[in-house]
Amino acid sequence: MGNVYRAHHLRLDRPVAVKVLGPELTGEGFAQALIREARAAAKLEDPRIVQVYDANEEGGIHYVIMQLVLGQTLEARIRQGGPLPQKEALAVMGEILKGLETAHAQGIVHRDLKPANVMLAERGQVKIMDFGLAAMWGNPASRRQNFGLGTPEVLSPEQGLGGPPDPRGDLYAFGATYFFALTGRFPFEAPSPLTVMAMHREAPVPDVRQFNPGVTEEVAALLTRLLAKRPDQRPASAGEVLRALGN
Repeated sequence: MGNVYRAHHLRLDRPVAVKVLGPELTGEGFAQALIREARAAAKLEDPRIVQVYDANEEGGIHYVIMQLVLGQTLEARIRQGGPLPQKEALAVMGEILKGLETAHAQGIVHRDLKPANVMLAERGQVKIMDFGLAAMWGNPASRRQNFGLGTPEVLSPEQGLGGPPDPRGDLYAFGATYFFALTGRFPFEAPSPLTVMAMHREAPVPDVRQFNPGVTEEVAALLTRLLAKRPDQRPASAGEVLRALGN
């Protein structure tokens, strides 16, 4: 979406992260949607969500000021160290679900949950990044500009077809992220993004135990539900998934 800088907030007297939108994302209606959604996300108070402090525009530059989190992304951790042990994966996924539960309760849908948007902080905390920045993808103005498809590897079938924001789309992306955490790969992978999106819509959900035989039958069954093609076949809420995982 642009560049992220480490900066110092003079008024708050603290280090922050500043995301500056690339020029291709500042078209009519889009930047306004960004600021609106980022301000909505700023109301989220949950230790599992990277806090948004402000969003604005100055001199044609659109930016979002966020909490600075030191650590590495879940994707980087797995690319470097391999799949997470089941117990560690369960702990990380439980924290993600609790963050989703907070956001969904306030009507905010992430729309781009993925391993690269989950930070494993230096102090052991799990934090979801870019809440609200992705929620704007459901805005009609951004759809008219052909923005908002998200990341193909975690994209729910309905979102790939331009459907409106829905918490069950986040749960689909959560399922793809959990699959990645346990195996080091996504459920559907192909050289072409369009092929991956078609696989989400049409290909059977692979059994996670093909890639990690140690995964329990209960977790495998839950992943199959999370990755169901139709939203009404998935768990209804993050809370339901938490209970299924025993959290």
